[in-house]
Amino acid sequence: MYRQIDAPESLQKLVCFFYIMEHRENDGPLQNLLPSNTEIMGWQYAGKWRVQFYEKSKHESFLLPDFYTTGQQTLGYNLTVEKGFSGILGAALQPGSMWQIFKKPVADFKNRIHLTNEIFKEFNVDYYLNEYTLADNETHRIKVMIAFYEQLMSVVLLKDDIVFDAVNFIFKQKGALKVSDILEKLHIHEKYLQRNFKKIIGITPSEFIRNVRFANVFTLLSLSGNEQNKELLAMLYNYYDFSHFQKDYQYYFRNLPSKQITNRFLLFRELVEKDPYLLQSQQKI
Repeated sequence: MYRQIDAPESLQKLVCFFYIMEHRENDGPLQNLLPSNTEIMGWQYAGKWRVQFYEKSKHESFLLPDFYTTGQQTLGYNLTVEKGFSGILGAALQPGSMWQIFKKPVADFKNRIHLTNEIFKEFNVDYYLNEYTLADNETHRIKVMIAFYEQLMSVVLLKDDIVFDAVNFIFKQKGALKVSDILEKLHIHEKYLQRNFKKIIGITPSEFIRNVRFANVFTLLSLSGNEQNKELLAMLYNYYDFSHFQKDYQYYFRNLPSKQITNRFLLFRELVEKDPYLLQSQQKI
C-alpha cells in the first residue's frame, strides 16, 4: 500500500509531500523503484525494510535504519520486507533542502543513507524521534513529523540561488533538454552551473536531467492503457533514439524493457496510478 499526503502550505518550500508505505512479506518479491528527484527522510514505525541496488557493478544490500536521511538518488533500487510486515512514513524534501538546512555541499548524501539522529543533532531531533516512536496511529505520527519540519523552517534561513531556477526549468521541460539549454535560458557559465548545482542539489545537472526525463517517459508508458509508440515518445523527450532510452532503462532496472514494462512492478504501478510520485516534485514549483 502506498499513499501520498500533502504537506501543509507552510512547509512546501522544504517538503514536497509526505507518503506512507506498507508492505507484507507475502505481498510479492522485491519491488523496483526509480529515483524520486527529491531528498528523502524515512520514519519507520513497523518492521524492517531491505534496500538493494547496484553501484558500479557492486551489489549493495542492507536493512534501512528506523530513521534515515538520503540525498538525491541516481540509481534504480529494490525494496522488500525483511520479515512479516513493514510500515514507513516519509518526507520527500524539495531538491536543495539539505543544502538549505546545513549550508554546506551535499554531494556526500548522493545514493547514501545517513542516520537522522546523527546529522540533525543540533535541531533537537531526538525529541521528535522519541515522540514518533511513542505515537500509536498515523495522525499522531504525521503531527510529530510536521512539528519537526516546522521547527526546521523556523530556524533555517532559506537562500535563493540561480541553481533553483535551473531545477525549475528542468522540471518544466520534463527533462527534455540539454545542459546548454539551461545555460542559454539563464545566461550563466557552465562552470558556475556545474559547480553550484552539485554543491546545492548533490548531483550534476546531467544526472538530474537524466532522472527527470526518464521519470516522465516511464510514467507515461506505465499509465497508458495501450501500447504506445516508444520510439516516438523517446524522441519527444530528447532521446537520440529508442536504443538510448533502452540504455537508460537497463541502467535503472538492470534489464531491457519488455512489451508491457510494468506488469511485474506491482508496487511501482500502485505508486504511479494516482498522483505519480515521480512527478510530484515537478508539480510543486
